[in-house]
Amino acid sequence: MTFRLVAMNDGLVESVCAAFGHVFGEARSPAVWRQIYRDSPEGAVGVVCLDEANAVLGHYGATLQRLAGMGRDGVVFGQIRDVFTHPAARGAGTGRGSLFARLYRDFRGRFGGRDVKVIFGFPSERHFRLGARLLGYRRLSGLEMWAREVPPPGNVAAARLGALVPVARFSEEVDALWTQRPATSTVATPRTAAFLNWRFAPRPNQNYLCYRYDSFLAGGMAGYAVVSLDVHQGEARLADFRLPDDPDLRRDMWHQLMDRLARSGVRRLTMIASAAVPETSCLPSLGCVPLAAQLPWVPAYVPYEPEWRDAELGRVCHLTMADGDIF
Repeated sequence: MTFRLVAMNDGLVESVCAAFGHVFGEARSPAVWRQIYRDSPEGAVGVVCLDEANAVLGHYGATLQRLAGMGRDGVVFGQIRDVFTHPAARGAGTGRGSLFARLYRDFRGRFGGRDVKVIFGFPSERHFRLGARLLGYRRLSGLEMWAREVPPPGNVAAARLGALVPVARFSEEVDALWTQRPATSTVATPRTAAFLNWRFAPRPNQNYLCYRYDSFLAGGMAGYAVVSLDVHQGEARLADFRLPDDPDLRRDMWHQLMDRLARSGVRRLTMIASAAVPETSCLPSLGCVPLAAQLPWVPAYVPYEPEWRDAELGRVCHLTMADGDIF
């Protein structure tokens, strides 16, 4: 089989979406693809495999995230997304000669170390083992799962200290909220309005609820939460959050969030966050318990520079599911 590897470009979007649908059995419209990749605040990179008739046989791509903190401001991470090979091409080589491995090596050769310092993603266990054997994938430790049973509605105290209100889009106030967070020895993708509004933009089959919390006494935004809702299962996932630094405001925001979820039919809230997220130390006081259940996929990364090779990314990087595409 003859094929060639090229950099992803906008002219290939429709063909890549068609191949995506064939491989995964679910539609991905060109509009949604462009929303994810083209509209990413820091851009995106990727490679595509084409056969002699210019049909798409595979894709390996990443959206880019620029970090801040610990003297690493501006370092670019790539979140690996939508990696696939067409079934018709999977016999065109094995091991390091497989199309999957060739796609990755081309991606690394074009972007690794120059445009992207580290890549990370959430492959299945099988794909992680393959990536670890062929491509140098490493397991990203330090991600923790938490859960909270949602009490019946009406648990909010009468004397509120602030207001948790739904928003369609975050304003630039969230930028200031991020810069005012207590100093921590972590690196993170800053939660700016541009980042949050891109990451949690409305998409088919994905229901995000975004909230901001305003303090009555101090005035202005003191926290926010983004929830991915599955009312049919009675569950919700806390995709990203910034809790107030003041303990009383924190409890008030949390109680209001629980009440809103309960009134939406949610009985259980789960979340995933790295140990470097400061708010994880407060979760037990809010009724959350750590889950011992194994994650359904493997957090993985590949460093392209020596300083990142021995770093425990889950211990030094502020990661929530705003940094992932799982939900």
